[in-house]
Amino acid sequence: MPEQPHEQNNNPLDDLADNLSNGYKARNVDVHNASVGEVRGGRISMTNSAARTIHANALDADNSAAVFVQADSLEMRECAVVAVACNNANLEKTTATFLVASDAQVNDATVGVLLAARVEGNVKAVLTPLSALAMGAGIGLTFTLLQQIIGRLRRSQP
Repeated sequence: MPEQPHEQNNNPLDDLADNLSNGYKARNVDVHNASVGEVRGGRISMTNSAARTIHANALDADNSAAVFVQADSLEMRECAVVAVACNNANLEKTTATFLVASDAQVNDATVGVLLAARVEGNVKAVLTPLSALAMGAGIGLTFTLLQQIIGRLRRSQP
């Protein structure tokens, strides 16, 4: 999506935001054999590490884990991640619970929920459309039966 023109209204915070954004994009961060809460940077390299949150233009991770990753492009090898939002993803021998990407290259990876415009490679989907439908029907039936049982128990009590 092309950038929208920004109307100048002489707000000093606009200049500060521009300066911080430029610094964020240019900063390279290396995380090796460490556990960190949040990582922000232009290019982030992780090896044998864990992070709660990662915000990057580009992420390159080996044998690492993360809870949430937001990146323009990422490459993960032998990693585990809960949620990923990115434009271009390249996962190899990686497990992801949620993956949202424009383009995803997946090799021998397991993905719980995959939303992508284009997917290439060998991906093991945990939740297929048919299994999601069956699971939803099962949950709906279970709640209906529980509701009827609880209603009957309440009526039978004095």
